Amino acid sequence: MDIHKPKPWHGVREFLKEYIIIVVGVLTALGAEQTVEALHERGLAREAREAIDAEVQDNVNRIAYRQAQQPCIDKRLQEITGLLADWADGKPPPRALFLGDPGDPPMVQQRWQANLNSGRFNRQTEAEQSKQAAFYTQLAILQDMESREHYVWSELRTLELGPRVLRPDLRPNLVASLQAARSDASDIRQLGQDILASAARAGHTPKPFGVTAILGTTCQPLNPPAVPDT
Repeated sequence: MDIHKPKPWHGVREFLKEYIIIVVGVLTALGAEQTVEALHERGLAREAREAIDAEVQDNVNRIAYRQAQQPCIDKRLQEITGLLADWADGKPPPRALFLGDPGDPPMVQQRWQANLNSGRFNRQTEAEQSKQAAFYTQLAILQDMESREHYVWSELRTLELGPRVLRPDLRPNLVASLQAARSDASDIRQLGQDILASAARAGHTPKPFGVTAILGTTCQPLNPPAVPDT
């Protein structure tokens, strides 16, 4: 097998020619690598933005659903107030009550958390990072409020046990729960409206939400008609 030895350079001009060819080749390779990396980074940032936008829209739909339940919630709280007032006058709550549930669908932030953990969040623009951080901060506060509201309503539904079970000494605790439910409803309404207004400015308007979680049932009758025996 023949082994070809490198040809010696003949003069400074030939050396410079070879040197320039090598330098240009290296620079071209580096430039191409940087271009590919930049395109990859932009692709990751775009994917992160699209994923977050879809999740923001989902949360906006859930918040709007909860806001639509508010008139029924307010009416039901008034009815509960009347029940407790009657109880104070010696008339205990009747049997077969149905208080229902406010209908707080849980918020979702899996994509947001995934983007934070993967570092893709930092590949987005500073304006996008600021907008998303503000939205999810408010969302976390709203979710805490709704979790507390759900717990308070589970206490109010003690009234559904009827006069044979309810004791007069339970009434003060139920009055406290009623006040907490009123406060929660007011806070959720205000914060929800603020979030929806901010989201609308960013192009996210509510769309119909297919309920897959807790269905709002306070719009149903407080005293549902008895089902006839068959």
